[in-house]
Amino acid sequence: MSITAVIREYNPSTGNLLGTINDFDYGNINIGEFCSVRVFDVYVPEASYISNVTLQITSSPKIVVNAAPIDIGADGSAGNGNFGIETSITFVSRNTLTRFFAGLSAPVTVGTRLGNVSKFIYLNVRMALDIADSGSAVYKVSFDYS
Repeated sequence: MSITAVIREYNPSTGNLLGTINDFDYGNINIGEFCSVRVFDVYVPEASYISNVTLQITSSPKIVVNAAPIDIGADGSAGNGNFGIETSITFVSRNTLTRFFAGLSAPVTVGTRLGNVSKFIYLNVRMALDIADSGSAVYKVSFDYS
């Protein structure tokens, strides 16, 4: 059986649902700076229940995910890095993030807030100092369902 996960984006200030997306677009980012925090969740309409929700970066050809992770948390996130990730059961407006992906293919546990909906996922990225054009990354969402 094939099952579809829907990625929904929220207004980072108000928490209002903006709609569904097919890819993450962080827009223009100043070199060496983080972009604005973006807020998403994962909704699996065909499932009654999802569990073991994780998110990882499987490819990032131009931006190093994390050269030397420190302070690895129980969820797998690090205290430093170039790709920010935090989660929350309730919506909270955030201007910055303090947790990051620990490395390429290093999953971060997201968890759920409803039966078939993940926690809110807060993401941002820092444009590397040595990239003058654009960068990209591939994210992978994994979960169990019933």
